[in-house]
Amino acid sequence: MDVSFGIGNGTEQSELRPFYQTIQYAGLAFSSSGQAEILTNPYKTPNSGSTTRLRYVWNRLTFELRGTEAKQNIDVNGFQTLAFGNSSESESSGERTVNAILGEMNTKFQKVSSRVGFTPYPHPVLDLQILGGIERMWTRTSQEVDSIGQKTGSGIDPSRISFREYSSHHKGYSLGIGFEWKFLKRFSLQGQILHLDMTSPSSFRNNEYRMDSSNQMLRLNQFGLDYRWKSIGTEINFRLSTKLMGNWSLFMETSNMNLKNTLQTGYITENEGDPDQLALKIFGPKILIPMLYESKTILTYVQVGVNYRLDF
Repeated sequence: MDVSFGIGNGTEQSELRPFYQTIQYAGLAFSSSGQAEILTNPYKTPNSGSTTRLRYVWNRLTFELRGTEAKQNIDVNGFQTLAFGNSSESESSGERTVNAILGEMNTKFQKVSSRVGFTPYPHPVLDLQILGGIERMWTRTSQEVDSIGQKTGSGIDPSRISFREYSSHHKGYSLGIGFEWKFLKRFSLQGQILHLDMTSPSSFRNNEYRMDSSNQMLRLNQFGLDYRWKSIGTEINFRLSTKLMGNWSLFMETSNMNLKNTLQTGYITENEGDPDQLALKIFGPKILIPMLYESKTILTYVQVGVNYRLDF
């Protein structure tokens, strides 16, 4: 059995923030009231992570358990447009302001894979395998965002602070091929090319605190998204190893997972007392997302680490 641990850097992207951002783009383009927000941070963000792998070979079968965790702290910036005058907040009509957005974002991407491989024709130099297994992924992003701006002509303070959380849980299966090539006595190259098919319930929650101009009291505005995705794509892994001494070896591994997400169902939770918005809440995301954004879930990394072989 082989036990290995590696650390390194990479990039990641979940469908959560792009989905929310697309709704905001639509609000900015088609709405003359309310608020819309644009964050200038790229959807694909850098991360640092680690991977632990257990691999057991028995006759023609290979059993592999692999877990990866990647996380990062990122500064958030952008702008927010606000419109007042259509509610009791302001007696004047058409007041608009633009706030600057500053904040911090923490991301975490976790992935666990349990796979079984079968070698139809064993070979001492080059082994080819048929692979299949169960896949699980969890993504979570938390944000603290300050939206800062000057008071309007009627005295409304547009500044506000938001606490947000995005989360998703992908589950599904993988199927593909693998190989191991041994060369120059001390080196080996392992590879996996896999097709992934997964589904994901996901959610977004935004708790926004601002001052109510009528009584100068702190006011809470809640906004949310609940939806399900169908995610299909590929994962490609390559690992180059060299023996050090005894049962110890050093390796470098690269991995690239790229999934395309298709929205199955979605619902926007905002202004729940307004029945006129019901159709938009249900059908809006399903129509807008394919028009404005191709959703993807991405995890890539390059890691170096050590491997130890246990002889039973």
